[in-house]
Amino acid sequence: MRPLTGAYNHARSAFIFACIMTVSTAVQSADLGGRRLDPVYEPQSAAHRYFYVRGDVGVARHDAGGFQQAELAANGGNILSSSVDDSVLIGLGIGAKISPRFRVDLTGEYRSTADIRVLDNLTATLVDPAGAVQANTHYNGSMSAYVGMLNGYWDLFTSRGVTPYLGAGIGFAHVRAHPFTTATSASFTAAGGSPVIELSNGHSVASSRTNLAWSLMAGMSFDLDERAKLDIGYRYLNMGSGVSLATGAIDCVCGTVGSPLKAADLVSHDIRIGVRWAFDAPAAAMHRPMK
Repeated sequence: MRPLTGAYNHARSAFIFACIMTVSTAVQSADLGGRRLDPVYEPQSAAHRYFYVRGDVGVARHDAGGFQQAELAANGGNILSSSVDDSVLIGLGIGAKISPRFRVDLTGEYRSTADIRVLDNLTATLVDPAGAVQANTHYNGSMSAYVGMLNGYWDLFTSRGVTPYLGAGIGFAHVRAHPFTTATSASFTAAGGSPVIELSNGHSVASSRTNLAWSLMAGMSFDLDERAKLDIGYRYLNMGSGVSLATGAIDCVCGTVGSPLKAADLVSHDIRIGVRWAFDAPAAAMHRPMK
């Protein structure tokens, strides 16, 4: 009978231990006043979709692939030098953040007046009247532009409120050539004679063109608060391939009318600084129970 008594004792001990654990759990529940313990949570990603407005200012450094004028080229002349000054740009836009890393916006900007100076040279031998001609013409004028772009940006990562990004855009550039003036100094030397120097002036009326434009961008944004970001970036802007700027016809006081002065492949290297402001701050972090 001792083996049977031992088994009985083990079973009784297990039953008593289970009763003690049950009573202990009941006591803890009583101490909490019958309150239910909340489940454990872990954070999820915050919402990233929102709309924003933006404003930018900057400096545009222009560059033209080349200037040309029809009569000059037809007579074997060439452009000696040319320059297009910098201008100030002011832009506004509206956009949307549509994923944690991708956003788009639609922007419009005004680019202030930039002075243009061009000097050409023509050296030719004439048959009738026989002799040699040498002439130089100085062109002086200015340009301004309106640019509209649809842009996309890839935010690479965010660290301590700083987000580097890459971007590209496509749109249009409406380039306006303001009235130009010309000053020509020409000398004609007849066979066996002395040079005869002639000075003349001319002018052109304003003219404008609308070109396909595209851009590539890189920069960084800095969190100012939950709604505002400071944006500093560089943009390469192509304002038109081929002829992208043209003056009006050049009317000379000497009685002739020349073809327009044209600029090809006008581009700009822009440094911009601006602020993006969200209509609604990104939503607070969401939670879900841990499994």
